[in-house]
Amino acid sequence: MKFIYLTGGPCTAKTSIVENIENTMGEYVEYSPIKLFKGKLYKKTNTFVMHLDSTSYGVISKFKEFVNLMHDKEISVLAEGDRFTTQKYIEWLLDTYPNTSKVFILTVNDEVAKLRHKKRGDKQNEKWIAGRVSL
Repeated sequence: MKFIYLTGGPCTAKTSIVENIENTMGEYVEYSPIKLFKGKLYKKTNTFVMHLDSTSYGVISKFKEFVNLMHDKEISVLAEGDRFTTQKYIEWLLDTYPNTSKVFILTVNDEVAKLRHKKRGDKQNEKWIAGRVSL
């Protein structure tokens, strides 16, 4: 099992990067290994892809159970979003599976972030957007 986690502030291209990777992975089936954990299981690579921003916050407390289950099933995971972005979970992942886990924290400068928010048509005010950045 490999666990690759892309996280970062809003508009740092997490979703875009993972969607571009998915476009190369071929056939998949919808898969839910644990309640609330929903995504696509790509047949050719045996990789589960999960976009966390569209999942319930209920997944947070099940993180360790999820990772251990996927490890036992020998299913790799590619996840993007911010649901597991706490020191507690990142350290646990990297300490428990140091040879097979990678966490990438993506950043962009303020100017690029503003352009991406505008391009996406985000309606949130700047105060709300600033509150989303915790890195």
